[in-house]
Amino acid sequence: TIAVATNDNYDTEPATAAAIGGEKTFTLTFKTQTSTGRVTAADTDAAAPLLTGATSPFVVVQASRAVALQLVAPGETHVEGFGKSLTDPPAPQVAGSTFTVTVYLVDAYGNQNNYDTQPLIHVNTSDLYDTEPATAPTVSGSLTVNVTLLQGNTTSTLQAVSVSPSTYAASGVVSIYANEDAVTNKLLQVMP
Repeated sequence: TIAVATNDNYDTEPATAAAIGGEKTFTLTFKTQTSTGRVTAADTDAAAPLLTGATSPFVVVQASRAVALQLVAPGETHVEGFGKSLTDPPAPQVAGSTFTVTVYLVDAYGNQNNYDTQPLIHVNTSDLYDTEPATAPTVSGSLTVNVTLLQGNTTSTLQAVSVSPSTYAASGVVSIYANEDAVTNKLLQVMP
């Protein structure tokens, strides 16, 4: 019985199978782009003849066709091959303070795609008082923009959309809580 495995943490390994006539074909789908992919094969039964395992030379895996945008806020981690999900929640921010978000052009597995058409991106926020970042193109599959949420003690949402071409799916909505500015430097006068 032969077992085949890769060094891709997010692929699905094929089931073990018996060799027929001394060979067996397996289908593999790498999900993480890399220049150091590997495939190993091992004889998993104790029956004779015992076969020596083998490891492939490095396999170069490129991102597949870009399908979507992925917005990554402070505190979140972009993990290629993991899909469009992110591994950590966004960190709270301070109202009035600038922070950066990164937008990635990704394939179905979350791999950054730097060779498809690079779109113009706009990052929308639900903050009624902020100035949204200017629309800008991705460069080599990513774009970093500054965001300053102005509404304190509230949760605002951010989303990246492809303005041109509009063929890429918008990013998921990211919710970020903005604390009040720690220093009160404004006076509000309420008059009858």
